[in-house]
Amino acid sequence: IFFFSSRRRHTRFLPVSWARRCVQETEIRDDILPYHGIRLEDKSPGDPSVWKYADKEELLKERERKIEEKLKKEALKQQKEAEAAKKKAEKDARARIPPNEWFLNQNDQYSEYDEKGIPTKDKEGNPLSKNGSKKVQKEYEEQVKLHEEWLKNNQQ
Repeated sequence: IFFFSSRRRHTRFLPVSWARRCVQETEIRDDILPYHGIRLEDKSPGDPSVWKYADKEELLKERERKIEEKLKKEALKQQKEAEAAKKKAEKDARARIPPNEWFLNQNDQYSEYDEKGIPTKDKEGNPLSKNGSKKVQKEYEEQVKLHEEWLKNNQQ
């Protein structure tokens, strides 16, 4: 307790920002006091904090749980960022392909194409059904939009 009060008294008059002082007090609350069996509970702003004696082992277990949760959140955040970067790279790779060449890479599904590169017949040589041609036309238009956006962004 003496350590905390003397450190707080010392840092109170130093030209340290309010944010840094809050970080220091948080470090003391989370990293030092649990090893001494003291729980510091913050109340609403303006009210004094409550100091309680507690089981040292219990406080250390709580501290470890908080650290593990923080590490899990950080790992999850990094995983989401990696997935987002992967999706962006896939979208960018797709956008680079001109619309008239988009379906030409799919030889296993289609056998004939019109002048725009839109498939007209499936792999067996049968004409595409009405729904199939609508689906292909929609995908073609989507590829046109992606490619135009990519061209616009990369010409700058």
